[in-house]
Amino acid sequence: MRYDTAVFLLILFLLTACQQPELVNGGFLAGHYAFVPHDNSVHLVDISNADNPHFVRHMDLPGPVSTVEIFGQRAFIHYVTPYPGGGYSPGGMQIVDVSDPTEPVLLGQMAQSDFTNELLVTNDRVFRARYDQIETLDVQDPANIRRELVFGRSANALAINGNALVAVWGGCSLRTGSCSAQLTRYDLTNLEEITITGELSNPAMPGFDLLLLENYALVGGFGVWVTDLTQSPLVVNHSTAFTGNPYYETQLAHQGNILYALQNDTLHLFDTTNLPTLVEVGSVTLPTVFANLAVRGDYAYITGKNPVGGPGGLLVVDVREAERPYLASFYDASQP
Repeated sequence: MRYDTAVFLLILFLLTACQQPELVNGGFLAGHYAFVPHDNSVHLVDISNADNPHFVRHMDLPGPVSTVEIFGQRAFIHYVTPYPGGGYSPGGMQIVDVSDPTEPVLLGQMAQSDFTNELLVTNDRVFRARYDQIETLDVQDPANIRRELVFGRSANALAINGNALVAVWGGCSLRTGSCSAQLTRYDLTNLEEITITGELSNPAMPGFDLLLLENYALVGGFGVWVTDLTQSPLVVNHSTAFTGNPYYETQLAHQGNILYALQNDTLHLFDTTNLPTLVEVGSVTLPTVFANLAVRGDYAYITGKNPVGGPGGLLVVDVREAERPYLASFYDASQP
């Protein structure tokens, strides 16, 4: 799942779709391993012992790694290209077979002329969220990736349920501090004529991440806001705002009846039993600001690079008791 373009950390984000008939997003976990971006490489970290995650091997990339998103047995790895005088330009994407995570195999790659905010993979089609529109890619043959369609509007995050694709876009102004978001629902029944079937503007909160639960869209953006997708017109049914810096993008994950929302250096846990209402039941302050969130079983996993310096790596949070989550361990990628 991705910080703003100023720092070019494009978040990936895990969206666990326990209540969805289809996978709605990738993550950075495969088996008992985590794929942790670090500079121009990805570290494979063994997380079988949550109290002591340890380095196994690394994969080199052509440029600094921004996101790793795993769908099935394939990892989609994005990297950027540094400018000699500072800053970054779009780099490319590699597709890697991780059926055996300890022996990754490069299947294909493609250069990119713009930044990827998020990927969503269904069968052999990839939906790529960009800053201007949404693009589809045919990855049936990873050695020959084909661009198919470009449609719709700008998107930070995507989620899918059947023939309905939901996209969210938004952010906060560095000059004024004001925030806003746009949620758009598309009908994918006919890919030759994709139509908009619903839209919602939120002038109060940004839209950085998205997941679907039952009939609801949950949007992460300096807090969480919820809309019932069966309504017409769409409206914001519930929202809860966070404090702190709104420019670090909220990331969401869901497991059981708990929503996990990562914002700045805090992981918030909400009870989703009575949607659209969210009730915060616990939180934990983390030692650093990381970008990517995944939840599996008893633990939440958070990877990234500290945006103000300091080591990147992997944080492991024990969430067995939602009311009392705590940091279980930290893998420092600078000292594997």
